Amino acid sequence: MHFVISILVHQVGIRKSWINPFIVRFCGTDISAGQVFQSVGGEMILYFKCTIYTENGATYFISPYFPESYPPNAYCALSNITDELATVYLYIRVLRLRPGDVLQIQNPYTPPLTLTGRKNNYRRVIPSAQFLATFTSNSLRQWKGFYAQFRPRTSGCHQILSASPGGAITSPRFPRRYPRKKYCEWHIIAAMGMKVQLTFTHMRWEPTP
Repeated sequence: MHFVISILVHQVGIRKSWINPFIVRFCGTDISAGQVFQSVGGEMILYFKCTIYTENGATYFISPYFPESYPPNAYCALSNITDELATVYLYIRVLRLRPGDVLQIQNPYTPPLTLTGRKNNYRRVIPSAQFLATFTSNSLRQWKGFYAQFRPRTSGCHQILSASPGGAITSPRFPRRYPRKKYCEWHIIAAMGMKVQLTFTHMRWEPTP
């Protein structure tokens, strides 16, 4: 969807007044046709964020104006794509970011994923759907931007458990070896004022290199 914003600049002096209208064009979906913007003082700043939408179970995060160059000093963020516990499969169809411009993805369990430069058909698994993706650009040169897809997938390894009456949590395939590149997430819920006691009866894992 495209929209046009007509901005009227008014300046009133003692002897004369003038109106200088001009039109700027942006792409987006959040501004309704006929919507009016009025500043309180002599300055107006409109922030145009990344495109974010959900389709067929996937959430899309796209840089401003893509596939045209993103603006300088841009900032936008994506988080909370689902309330469910899930692993997220990230697919970036294209990424073109100038030095100093960054797409960063943070989650509670692994170091931040920082992306810049040039990538095509990039794939990565994010351990948790409770992540924060941010895009920032500086005031220098701009480029095409990025087109990213986030698709959450639940499994038996993602559960919300009640502390009462209690239960057991086991790693995948226990007592056999757990599989490689597997992410599990359990949330344990207890009544207000109650404490949760965890007892580990078996614990064997490979040390992190």
